[in-house]
Amino acid sequence: MTNAEKLMYIKLQLNIEDDSLDNKLNAYLEMAEKEIVSWLYTNVKEPPNASVPSKYDVAHIQSVVVAFGIEGAEGETIHHENGINRKFNYDTMVAYIRSHIYPYAGV
Repeated sequence: MTNAEKLMYIKLQLNIEDDSLDNKLNAYLEMAEKEIVSWLYTNVKEPPNASVPSKYDVAHIQSVVVAFGIEGAEGETIHHENGINRKFNYDTMVAYIRSHIYPYAGV
């Protein structure tokens, strides 16, 4: 899946109908890709020059949705204010990635 296709799915999930946030969302996509690839090959001595494997496309998309959703609340996992309680399952995009991507084992 291309980044353009991933961007389309992200915008659908976030109800974004224009292109005003494309630069920000593309930046999140790039950061998530670097983190996913880095995490995947953490235990491999010589990691290949790789991109996100297709089996992790959904995790790639969802990690951006998580990052966008907690923007402004970085590091916060629980929030109580005026009778409203919020709890985030993942406090960062990296936390989401590391709980949904399984690194390769090096031999």
